[in-house]
Amino acid sequence: MSFLGPWLDNTRKQHTKFWTTIFFLFLAALAGINYFVRPHEAEYHLDKYMGFWPLFGLVVALLMIIVMKKIIFPLITGPEDTYDSK
Repeated sequence: MSFLGPWLDNTRKQHTKFWTTIFFLFLAALAGINYFVRPHEAEYHLDKYMGFWPLFGLVVALLMIIVMKKIIFPLITGPEDTYDSK
């Protein structure tokens, strides 16, 4: 029997707050680096503003989630008894 599955499950439950904190600190560090490391020329008009691409990525990801949950998921799922014989 593999010990890796139960070990990972136990570790995830015990250290959730730690890894969440590390993740958000890493994101904050990337946003902070964006303040100091600037492109020489903005390729697009909004490129020159700090944090444009992270904000753009967040908005697009949230829109994709909303579209998938509200539009696509109801289209691809059907009633549970679709293939039941009557």
